[in-house]
Amino acid sequence: MLKISFNPLIDFINALNITHNIYHLSEDALVSIQDADDFTHSCIEKALLDGMFDAVQHIKMGDIIEFLAGKITGTEFIDRSINKTSASFLVEQFMNERNRDAINQKYLSFKKELQEAKNIAETLHYNSGYEKSNLLNSIGLGLEYTIIPQLFMRRAPFGRYGYVIEQDCSTTVTIIFGTSREISLDNGSRFYEWYRYGIWHLIALHALKQKVAEIIPLEFPDFFRSIECFHPSNRIHQNLHAYTSSLFVNAVKLVSEQNVNPRNTISILMKEPYSKGLYHLEFFVSNLQRTSTLADIDIETILKKWLVHIKTDRSMPPFLGPLEACLYPHWNKGMVRAIFSPGISLNVRNTLLSIYKKVLKIEIPEHDISENIIQDLGHYNNLIFLTSVDTKWIQEAFSELKVFIDGPLTPDTSCQFAIRNPSNPVLFTKISISSVDEKLPMLSRMGKASDWIAIKDNHHYQGEISYRSGGAYFELP
Repeated sequence: MLKISFNPLIDFINALNITHNIYHLSEDALVSIQDADDFTHSCIEKALLDGMFDAVQHIKMGDIIEFLAGKITGTEFIDRSINKTSASFLVEQFMNERNRDAINQKYLSFKKELQEAKNIAETLHYNSGYEKSNLLNSIGLGLEYTIIPQLFMRRAPFGRYGYVIEQDCSTTVTIIFGTSREISLDNGSRFYEWYRYGIWHLIALHALKQKVAEIIPLEFPDFFRSIECFHPSNRIHQNLHAYTSSLFVNAVKLVSEQNVNPRNTISILMKEPYSKGLYHLEFFVSNLQRTSTLADIDIETILKKWLVHIKTDRSMPPFLGPLEACLYPHWNKGMVRAIFSPGISLNVRNTLLSIYKKVLKIEIPEHDISENIIQDLGHYNNLIFLTSVDTKWIQEAFSELKVFIDGPLTPDTSCQFAIRNPSNPVLFTKISISSVDEKLPMLSRMGKASDWIAIKDNHHYQGEISYRSGGAYFELP
């Protein structure tokens, strides 16, 4: 059963953050910055408004949302908060009947925008395909769904929050998200994806978290110190509970996504979460693929097998891409060098170094390409910048890194790809080749979710790199 409702109190906090430039509305938002200013200042006097904004900055937004949504009481909200003075002040203001009435009344004046937001929420829910998950179908059919679209929250997927509540013999999935007109355009395919992933995430986590807590140690055990991928510089979770839950939940989402889009192979779907630090995702995916529904899974057996499994391979998993993974600290570990061909001007060289230093937040040694540098590629993470006329260096780099491209790399083609180093697969080399050096800064910002991208005759292409016979293979158009 679906229920769409509004929460003016949460959106009041969103609007307050907009007026102080903490949040920014998208160009296709249903409301404006002026609307946010009118909403906040017409409800509460400025002195109290400033106090509320200051209090909000000292408290987790998730706790504020759960309090204003009624998931937790004011007392629970204060107990959770480190800054209890700020929490107490917010409780006092939002429990004040005059303030609540003023906020609710003003919010209703956005009648047209609220109707549009409701339509967007219905479109997302009924067109997202969340119900096509075979794993979760038996669980999801018995759930109730409460969707709370927001006018002033950042546009989803950046602005969203969700939780599951069991109460009075029923289970309710609640999703709160920021709306925009773009969700209604072009079938909203990107938004449908994050919406169904969100529902699957909440359902799976709710079904699994108790078993994970019962069986998996909270902290990483001592023996994990000898497993390279669990070194603090390589892991993205603070404890073993969180890591295991993320693996299990993401496996559920990927197997479910294949039900919606059968043409997407699991290997492609796994690449993004793997690159973000879920190195052992394949274990859970392979176990879930053998089961028809999550209700039939022997979660306890899988978790115990998992504890045995992670002790068997103590090495760091190999780099698999995509291009964006080169920017993640657990892959670059603060060790990246930039290599330039003679055709790269000093101005472009400095621009590229500035871009990568700003993103990676590390110093990047720079080198002129040479025979010695090429022969030493396997010992470092590398960013190599070339122009298409540097055929000698392109050929030597490809030979050293065992890169095999099927298709012509013509002088007018720009190409960028990231591969693992054949002699040391936990390290990467990212190669950017452009027809002219001035295009390299723009090229470096493109294709983050792909293993390779190419631009030819103003057409953009992208794809996946396969590793076989000791080399990296992909096909250019």
